[in-house]
Amino acid sequence: MARTAPIAAPWEPRFTQRHNLVIAILLGTLPVFAPWMGEVGIVPQLFILALFVILTGLPHGALDITLLQGAGVGPLGITAALFLYIGLAGLVVAGFEYFPTMALSLFLVVAWIHFGLGDTENLSGRHRLGECFARGGMAVAGPLLFHYDETLELFVILCGQESEASLLIVTQFANTFICPVWLGVCLLMVCLRLRAAVSRSFSSQDRNDNLLAAWEIVFLTLLFWLWPPLVAFGVYFCFIHSVRHLIQIAVARQPNSYRQAARWLWRESWPVVGLTLILGAVLMWYWGGGLNLDALILRLLFVGLAALTMPHMLLTYWWHRRGKPSPGEFLTKFGSYP
Repeated sequence: MARTAPIAAPWEPRFTQRHNLVIAILLGTLPVFAPWMGEVGIVPQLFILALFVILTGLPHGALDITLLQGAGVGPLGITAALFLYIGLAGLVVAGFEYFPTMALSLFLVVAWIHFGLGDTENLSGRHRLGECFARGGMAVAGPLLFHYDETLELFVILCGQESEASLLIVTQFANTFICPVWLGVCLLMVCLRLRAAVSRSFSSQDRNDNLLAAWEIVFLTLLFWLWPPLVAFGVYFCFIHSVRHLIQIAVARQPNSYRQAARWLWRESWPVVGLTLILGAVLMWYWGGGLNLDALILRLLFVGLAALTMPHMLLTYWWHRRGKPSPGEFLTKFGSYP
């Protein structure tokens, strides 16, 4: 009698739980190293950030075009979307060139919304709105509130010395009126999560999830308080936000095989990452004549992220609205899936 092959179990729940636990341990440990982080210069910080952006940040956006294919968009629609994607990214780069303060302000608002929505996928209603505001503002309001002078200096390097006066107005407004509200909402969300963590009306798994979420908000806030802004942003963006997005896309593609999902992620992302690095090299040549090393790397990183965040946010929002259909294979085919 033939033996029936076992059905593969979904890998996402256990993988996500382990990732959340690793993040909790990481965030609980990293603040201990704060006294030594202040001695690290800006150039080493930028090089480390650039390395991890290449390893996780770029791949999490490199899969965008597969979302269109998976949603049934044909070759003509994908071509039009590519032109729109590149055109929107080009407009952001031009904005930083000619209207830097406005472009930076728009990028920070878009990043706040995108990070918040991405980190609250399992929530709904008013609770999601509050936690979206708290989590999304972690990488934006945190540096401004806890390291105002250093963050303003980074903004001036990014936008140019001639933008210092307008940046001062924008950042002082945010620091006076927006950042304190963000910190208060963070405290409120932690209290709500802790209340749910001790409630008997939830299952033990739900209580654990709420406890881990409260821990994450508290220790991320502590990290942005104690660590330099660039390094704290790198931890959040590369190890939390980007990895969670990669998990989400991989699960949508292949929920029952982690290995096949990882293989698909690699094959679909590396050509786009390579092309992005080539474009970055072109921008490095274009900007390299008038900028020193730290300003050049900072502009490449954050103007590049800003240029990609706008179309990436719109596309992922559209994909979620379509019910998160299984992504396609835009660049490679390596096997069939059930």
